[in-house]
Amino acid sequence: MRKLKLILKYLFAVFFVVGGLNHFINTGFYLKMMPPFLPWHLLLVYLSGVIEIVLGCLLLVPRFTQGSSTPVHVTRRSTEYY
Repeated sequence: MRKLKLILKYLFAVFFVVGGLNHFINTGFYLKMMPPFLPWHLLLVYLSGVIEIVLGCLLLVPRFTQGSSTPVHVTRRSTEYY
């Protein structure tokens, strides 16, 4: 079970790093999701990409694993509404 958790943790981290990089590669896709009441759409897309990359990397650092998983979950859940 411990080995499975480790594998899943790495896959989860890779998922978020690739997703964060995609904010820079496929910016138009994320711009369409931005709600109209938020300013600076392009800046926010880039910022959210950086945050996803950082939090994905922090999932691999044992000291930060517990703390970084909560913002990652919140980031993913918040995109489901727009």
